[in-house]
Amino acid sequence: MIVDSMNDSELVSEVLKDWYDNALPYYVRKLSAMASKYRRVVMTQDRNKSIFFKQIEYNSPRNNRFVIVPYSINRSDFKKRGSAFISYSTAFYRGRNILLQIAHNVNNPLEYHITIFCQHCIKRYCERFLKYQKAIDDTFYIELLKRNSVLFSSEISTPKGEKALYAVSDDGIFIGEKINSQSILIKTYISRAEYFENQAQYVSDVLRRIIDYKRSNFVLDCTGLAS
Repeated sequence: MIVDSMNDSELVSEVLKDWYDNALPYYVRKLSAMASKYRRVVMTQDRNKSIFFKQIEYNSPRNNRFVIVPYSINRSDFKKRGSAFISYSTAFYRGRNILLQIAHNVNNPLEYHITIFCQHCIKRYCERFLKYQKAIDDTFYIELLKRNSVLFSSEISTPKGEKALYAVSDDGIFIGEKINSQSILIKTYISRAEYFENQAQYVSDVLRRIIDYKRSNFVLDCTGLAS
């Protein structure tokens, strides 16, 4: 159970432990039971069409909330890999709603890590990328994670000479800090229109890596950049 007395590292440990102990086994059983239904849907649709299935919510015995959204990139990929899924948790933590993306390690699909998107970051994303405020709910969270499913992060020098963690996606730069080896905290967001010169060059280099990664790993691309 998440409580305000936890620090960020303890928050991540609580969510990951509950994910491995309860949520992930539940979803494995659920997706296995739904496999034939998903297959029928995919096989009867356009072979190149991406399909998102109904989200599945799970409230654990530890009173943590998890959500996954199963999807198929296309018919060919489904035949090889079955369905994939977007996974996240939400919590009311220290008086604010936060989004916790749960994603497997690129080099080890059995190892998961967490990216925390704080309320301020989400507000800035709405202002600077969407250009308007949206209702912050599951629909918003899912669209955010669809568009930013691949984040390449590294610690670099800011224009002011300070160090910061830059997590780059197709949509811009999410700026934050590393919590531990299993997680990062995203504090704010800047759009392409706001880049300084050195940021623009850095992002350009990283975007090429993201596009190559999406193409070589058959990752769903909701932005069209890797098409």
